[in-house]
Amino acid sequence: MLRFKPNDAVFILPRYAHLYPDRSAVITGVTADPCRPFNEYTLEFADRSSAKVLEFQIIEDVLNYATLIASLVFTVGSMRSRR
Repeated sequence: MLRFKPNDAVFILPRYAHLYPDRSAVITGVTADPCRPFNEYTLEFADRSSAKVLEFQIIEDVLNYATLIASLVFTVGSMRSRR
């Protein structure tokens, strides 16, 4: 089942964003392969460049909202057990 379709706006997750020219793009093509666990999407960026990504690298980009990615940070003091 396809999670996205052509013309959907998507946001590239920060872990993978450094690999591409921008953090957001529009889907222009979909390659669904039943033998692979993730679909492949072709993206077009604002500068008209294109790239292929896998489904786990992107989420929906809702234009009216700011997308914030949470981080979980542990400090040395929080790792001690309390008695």
